[in-house]
Amino acid sequence: MSKMQEALDRFRRDTPTTDVELERARRDSQSLAKRIQDTAGQDHAKIRAQASSVGEQARRLAQAIQSLLDDQATEGVNHLKGAYAALQALDKENQRLTNAEDSDVQAHNKASFAHAREAAHKVSEALAEKRGLRN
Repeated sequence: MSKMQEALDRFRRDTPTTDVELERARRDSQSLAKRIQDTAGQDHAKIRAQASSVGEQARRLAQAIQSLLDDQATEGVNHLKGAYAALQALDKENQRLTNAEDSDVQAHNKASFAHAREAAHKVSEALAEKRGLRN
């Protein structure tokens, strides 16, 4: 077993499950924001085509954050609620995007990106608060 794998196993063993789940939620929300950002400047058909899968990913991530909310004590709960709300807003924005006029597609995509970035930021704040790095 490599030293890297041993360190990773030790990290997983010593880290509370919610920390690992928060890390995963942060990574997934950052990935979601990146996917949306990467569509900027593409033609409207490609943006619309990706909107439904982005919405589905946002719904799955919102469910994961909801389960974290159920497991959290008090640390980071308000931040996670903010992330959950941002992901719900992202899903609704993507639903609007799929039916939007061509002239409005970029604006909806930009709004979706803002919601995804907000979710990533809120999860990061929850993780920092849980680790005692923020008040």
